[in-house]
Amino acid sequence: MEILITRSLAGMLLLPGIFILLMAGSLLLLFRAARATTQASYFNQQALTTAADKMSARSRILRRIAITCFALVLLGLYVFSIPATARALMGLVETYPALTAQDIKTSSAQAIVILGAGRYTAPEYDGFALSPLALERLRYGAYLHRQTGLPLVLSGGDPFHEGISEAALMQQALLDDFKIRQAMTEDKSTTTAENAFFTKKLLAAQGINRVYLVTHAAHMPRAVRMFKQAGIKVTPAPLHFLSLPSGDNRGLLGWMPSARYFERSNAALHELLGGVWYSLRY
Repeated sequence: MEILITRSLAGMLLLPGIFILLMAGSLLLLFRAARATTQASYFNQQALTTAADKMSARSRILRRIAITCFALVLLGLYVFSIPATARALMGLVETYPALTAQDIKTSSAQAIVILGAGRYTAPEYDGFALSPLALERLRYGAYLHRQTGLPLVLSGGDPFHEGISEAALMQQALLDDFKIRQAMTEDKSTTTAENAFFTKKLLAAQGINRVYLVTHAAHMPRAVRMFKQAGIKVTPAPLHFLSLPSGDNRGLLGWMPSARYFERSNAALHELLGGVWYSLRY
């Protein structure tokens, strides 16, 4: 139930939902402004000057508000679509640095926990397949496993009851794509908080309380908070930093709108809003 509530709220408060609400509000205001104009015309015909003036003033105010909303939508579409904004927003949530070789050498972690990141319906595989984000996490977790020899823990449930958990899909991908046969699975969680809660129970049964935590750099602050609250000592192992400059977002290109950077801006806002929600919820 929580995942349905949070995703519904995010759909309305994040991009592009908030812009859709603003546009809908603008259209409603324009409709009411047109009604006020019609009423003002009627009052003028009836020589009701005061009432006509009030309706005319109301119509002007409603139109100005509607035009302001339209302008905000246009400005927002541009601002959140440019690399400069996406990088700045990602910089607010990508607060944990990448692991270095020295970090790996000196860490006291006893296992590597990889958090799930979704899946999609894949008829080409006769079922489901991991999302690109989930595969990125799995790849980095496999890399750390080869560097350290530590056991892997895969965390991810089946939030929409589709018949197979993310943890099971990750386990199969580990075998098929990375030739890693052994991994523990936690297959009940549907949120980041539940990732931490159910993984804690699994780790406690193995006498493990210190782990590398593998997830995307933008998601790491929320994940670390939940795992620490669960009583697990965490060495953050973030990946895929989107706040760093690259060839397609330097100079003039940094100010050109792109659907890809609109999506990144939204992802950063999602983590910022998620951090606020988790502060209130947990």
